[in-house]
Amino acid sequence: MRTRKVVEIELTLKDKAGILADIAGALSGAGVNIEAMCGCTCGGTAYIMAVPDKVPKALIALKKAGLKPKTNKVLLVEMPNRVGVLAAAGKKLKKVGVSLDYLYTTAAGKTGRVIMGAKNLAKLAKALA
Repeated sequence: MRTRKVVEIELTLKDKAGILADIAGALSGAGVNIEAMCGCTCGGTAYIMAVPDKVPKALIALKKAGLKPKTNKVLLVEMPNRVGVLAAAGKKLKKVGVSLDYLYTTAAGKTGRVIMGAKNLAKLAKALA
């Protein structure tokens, strides 16, 4: 497994149709690729988290679009996209007592990416090394 610390952009918005178009449009218009993204809604509020390839450009583009992005440091973990690999990673974290705040995944072909948020990213990365 390869790990690297990355910056995730977090957005909290009023839930409405077109949020994906607004965010993805602002980023693509600035030449920013989205490496991973997740979102959900609860009680009329939309929560979006995305890992862009060009954080400074992404922040500028989102602000120009009238959005209020925040940033978080998270761990991006690349692992084989096979049955049991994520379970094995979970066992390593359990063994050393690392608790995740959240995670989301994306996979294509033989590679899976897991974005992990935790209070202690150094301990998280060490456990997965």
